[in-house]
Amino acid sequence: FFQAEDGIRDLVRSRGLGDVYKRQNYETGAIVLNFTAAPDAATNILVSYEYVSEVSPSIPLIDVNITSSAIKAERHSLKFRYSLDAMFEYQAQHGGDLSGILRSGMAAIVAAEIDRRLIEKMWVAAGTAVAAFSKTPPGAISRREHYGDLLVPINEAAETIYEQTHRGDVNWMIVDSKSAAIVESIKEFQAANMPAGAVGAFRMGTLAGIPVYKERYLGSLPGAASDGNVLVGYKGGDFIEAGLVYAPYRMFYFTPEYTHDDFFARRAMASKFGLKLVNGRMFKRINITP
Repeated sequence: FFQAEDGIRDLVRSRGLGDVYKRQNYETGAIVLNFTAAPDAATNILVSYEYVSEVSPSIPLIDVNITSSAIKAERHSLKFRYSLDAMFEYQAQHGGDLSGILRSGMAAIVAAEIDRRLIEKMWVAAGTAVAAFSKTPPGAISRREHYGDLLVPINEAAETIYEQTHRGDVNWMIVDSKSAAIVESIKEFQAANMPAGAVGAFRMGTLAGIPVYKERYLGSLPGAASDGNVLVGYKGGDFIEAGLVYAPYRMFYFTPEYTHDDFFARRAMASKFGLKLVNGRMFKRINITP
């Protein structure tokens, strides 16, 4: 942009900057500009240039380092008990195995606990909300039409993820009960079949092609908004694009069942896994406001 020719000098003068005189060092690339009428400190000065590295020993270098980090698997356990009288009565009345039903139920609870630990890890990493959405529609617009604007802060969060990581976009979102009521009312939302007896997080459908999961626990996390919360993020296809690593070691295992002289049977189950936060910038929060 800044050259020594008179024609370019006249162009700069016509923009109100006065005469500009340039001195350039072609070996170091340094440019010195002298203004007869210098702009104020708030005015940005932009210089357009090209760099030819063919004969230069200073070739740009990118260092790539691969480091390893240990992930320790920790046990997360739960115990339960039931009376023999209850087991006999249930079998007599319903013909079922109470012990088997309890095992299935406890496995579902442990699975929900794993989901919640993952969500809490991503929630904390996301930090404060990057966008907000008011659930109150402006005048002359229906609530359903207004709720469609929730896609705007989702797109804002997606752009923030890309700006900070240069990786991907939003390809999943988690909502609590209050924000789920908004999402389910949006025209672009497509509901999925809710699993029977769902405990913890489950996929409730898609919004504009983005998978949506409902987790009521989200609204009780630290810093959650009282009118609704949305957690969005990007999940890549390999470790280079990983935000969080979930490393299961042993999914579910049980202790032997034993019965005390109080006629109560006892059993415990556990899951062993490790978690490692890799890149917390892959996750963003959106607050729902009144």
